[in-house]
Amino acid sequence: MNELTITQCEYLKAIIKLTQRHGMAPSLREIAKEMNIASTNAVAEVIRRLVRYGFIKQRKGVARGLIVTPAGWEWKKRLP
Repeated sequence: MNELTITQCEYLKAIIKLTQRHGMAPSLREIAKEMNIASTNAVAEVIRRLVRYGFIKQRKGVARGLIVTPAGWEWKKRLP
């Protein structure tokens, strides 16, 4: 399993936090707002990496299609 950068950890924490808070997956715009950035492209790039590393899944063509995988939840337990 790949090690995450600090930024990727922050994004994963934000995705988990927003999912738990709202009971559904966050949109790219909500993640960007949570991370205090304007670019949803930057969010999409980090999400692609998190998908590639197996921490989240993304259902294609579905709004709010992010799913935190068991590996993502396990990683969260190790985050500060």
